[in-house]
Order: sequence, then structure tokens, then C-alpha cells
Amino acid sequence: MNKKEITIIALLLISCIFFRIYFNPIPIDDALITYRYAQNIAAGKGFRYNIWDRAPILGVTTPLYTLILASGLKLGIDEFILSDIMGIISSGGTIIFVYLLLKEFGYKKAGIFAGIILGFFNDFVIYTMNGMETSLFICLVFASIYFFVKESHIVSAFILSILSLTRPEGIITAGILYLYYMVKNKKIPIVLGLIYSAPILVWIIYSIATFGSPIPNTFFAKQGHVSNEILTSMLYVLGVFFGEGYLFLIPFCIIGLFYIISNKKAIPVLLWTSGYSSAMIFSGVQPFRWYYIPLIVPFIMMSSIGIEKIYTRMFRKFKILRNAYVCFIFIGLLLISVIGMDHYNKNIGTNAFLEKKTVGLWLNRNTSPKDTVAVNDIGYIGYYSQRNIVDFASLVTEIPNVSRSENKREYFQEIINKYSPDYIVSWVEEGEILPPDKVLDKISVTGYKITKEFPFKYKYTTDDKRFDVFYKTKHYVFERI
Repeated sequence: MNKKEITIIALLLISCIFFRIYFNPIPIDDALITYRYAQNIAAGKGFRYNIWDRAPILGVTTPLYTLILASGLKLGIDEFILSDIMGIISSGGTIIFVYLLLKEFGYKKAGIFAGIILGFFNDFVIYTMNGMETSLFICLVFASIYFFVKESHIVSAFILSILSLTRPEGIITAGILYLYYMVKNKKIPIVLGLIYSAPILVWIIYSIATFGSPIPNTFFAKQGHVSNEILTSMLYVLGVFFGEGYLFLIPFCIIGLFYIISNKKAIPVLLWTSGYSSAMIFSGVQPFRWYYIPLIVPFIMMSSIGIEKIYTRMFRKFKILRNAYVCFIFIGLLLISVIGMDHYNKNIGTNAFLEKKTVGLWLNRNTSPKDTVAVNDIGYIGYYSQRNIVDFASLVTEIPNVSRSENKREYFQEIINKYSPDYIVSWVEEGEILPPDKVLDKISVTGYKITKEFPFKYKYTTDDKRFDVFYKTKHYVFERI
């Protein structure tokens, strides 16, 4: 790598760092579940969410990320700060590996274009800085593919192992690359398989000994929420790419796909893209947007190839037009992304997280440390209350015998009967505001009284900036009589 390339990469990384620090969104609710696990590990209370539980329950799908946060806490690094640092470093790593991959495929300019776009593209900034392991996962995916393409298979196998401990979907990447290796080389990579399996086997043994199973509770809890309709799942995937920035790039992506599909070196990227997309569609997973964010990277890679092809072929003799064309694309995308990031930081979801933080802090100040609190969205409330949580979503609580999707009322009733929580947190929107004695009809339970109400109201501006919607919610805290 020469000085010019080092300078280019440095500039790409500076852009990446700037936009992530400037538009840094607050962590999403699920991130704080991982944070609380990390806190308990760092405090020597074990790999558990509730310290008063008789047996720990595995409620995270990212053991490696949790252990990294716990290690940071042991060193005195705040988990919010560390997750931001990891988000920035991992995003920068993704940009570097994408640049190197496209350069390896013969599209060096596209590598620069992709690095620029990934530096500020709104969804990629937002969802790699949401407190989750998403950014680390994406970086490891493309690091493993890069070293695989370079035929550094031992390095790739080790990264794949780390990837699978970051999120279980890493198995998809490992499976695709190993199958391709066997087809291409006509042999079974036994040594590579051992390198990949060894760290995972350690985790499996620990999980069985500690939790009784290596499969997290979240897997079983979310089975009640999956879609059985392949068409619905396909629409979720396509919906990720239904936004101004994506629509702007789709023509370039089609051109890029036309060229890259005949590039033999790019086969691992193409196989991963189709394999990961298919897994998301046919598994029927919930439409959480961060599950689909990894697909943004190959989309931008192909779009950048399309941009390069037009740049080098159509404007070959007209340098001014060529530069104007590139500036138009990047300025247009930058404006779309800046508006999108600004809008995200002011939308309903962000305000909802702050509501839950307020409720959690109140519970921390006004309840006993050994009290149990039943709540549906446990992230912020569980983290800030530091109380024993009864989880209606069953992410960190034993799953009831009744299916939530089949009978929601009986599902909640069974949880209440089993745990008899000291407090229940429920919330309603403005259109649902009910008399206090009717709010708990949703869970069909008696023996509780309202002890605190938290009314919230705020303004929500629509995506096109044309309309303001005034939104009201109310959180109720019920205390057992």
C-alpha cells in the first residue's frame, strides 16, 4: 500500500469518525439488555441479567460483544462510551475491507467511492452506532471474506469463529465460504474446520454448564413473532432499500451487478449476499432493521462499481463533466443522509427510549432493590431501575407454556401468576387512554393499583418535513396491593 492509498484511507476514516460522532444516536432498547449483562459480569455476579434469579438465563445472542463490554467495565470504561468506540472502529474497519475487496476485484475507484458513501450513508451510520453489535458483525463478515479471497484461509477461519460468537448469523457466512472452498478445491478443509470450531466449542460447553443450553432464550421467545409468509419476509428485506438514498443508487447498483456478476474473485461476496438475504427471508425473522443492515454493504459496493463504470466510460474525454457527475452523486447522497440522520434523532423512537429511562430511574429511587418489576420492553427500564425484571417478552425470563401469538391474554396471565411481580409497568398511546382501572384489562389481572403515572407528549415531523404530528403516551406503574 503506497502513500497515496494510505492518505485516501485516512481521509475516508476521518469522514467516518466525524459523522458517527456528530450524529451519534442514543442506543436502542435492546442494547441496554446487553449492557446490563456486561455490568453483572464485570461486578462478579456472573453471566446473568437478574442477580436474584435461582439460575441464570442466556438472554443475549452476542456473547463476544457482551464479554468485550464487561472487560471494558473492569478497566473503568463506560459501556456507552465503549460501544460507541467499537461502533466507530468497526465501521472504519468495514470501510477498509470494502476498499481492499473492490481493489482486489479490479475496481479501485469504486473502492474509494464505496468508502466515501459508507462514511456518511444515514442507515449505515445510525445502525452501526445504536449500541448493538451490528457494526462489529459487519466488519468481521467482510474481513473474513477479504482474507478468504486473498486465500489466507487460516486467518479467515479464525475471524469466522469470532464472527459466529458475535452473532449466530455468522454461521451463515462460515457455511457459505466453506461450501465454496470445498467446491472450488474439491476437498474438505478439516484444519480450517477445527480452527473455526474450537472457540465456539468452548462457548457451547460453558453455555450448557451455566444455562443448560447454548441456544439463547431470545431464539425461543421470538418464535412466537416470526412470519410464516415468505412474501412478507421478502417485503421486509426489500423494505430496507425503500428510501431516498437507496432509490437514488438503485440504477447504479444494477449496472454494478451486471459487471461484478462475471468477476470470479467476487463470487464469495455474491454468494454471501444471496445466502444472507435468503436466510432472512426463509427464516421469517422479525423485521428488526438492524438484522438487514449488513446487506447495505454489498448494495453500496455494487452501486459504487456502477458509478465507476459511468465515470470511466461516459465522461472519459470530459474531465469537468466527470468531476461534476461524481460531485452531484456525493452531494445528493450527503444531503439525503444528513436530513435522514437528523430526523432519526428527533423521531418517536428516540423519545420513547427517553420515556423508558425516566420510568426506570423512578423505579430505582422508589422501590426496594429486591422488588420485581414486570415490563414488556426491558432495555431502558431494566438498566436504569436495576430491579429484578419479569420480562413479558420472555427474553430473560422463562418462557410460558402459552404461545404469545396464539393467546396474548393467557400468555400475560401465566407470567403474572407465576412470578407475582411487585410492580407492573404498562403504557398506552393517546388513542388508547383508558380509565386507570381498565388499563390492566390488557393483561387480565387484579390485585394491583396505580402508584405512578408518566404522561409524555412530543412533536413528530414526518419524513418529508411537511407535517407535524403531536404524539402523546402515558406509562402507568402498578403496585401490588
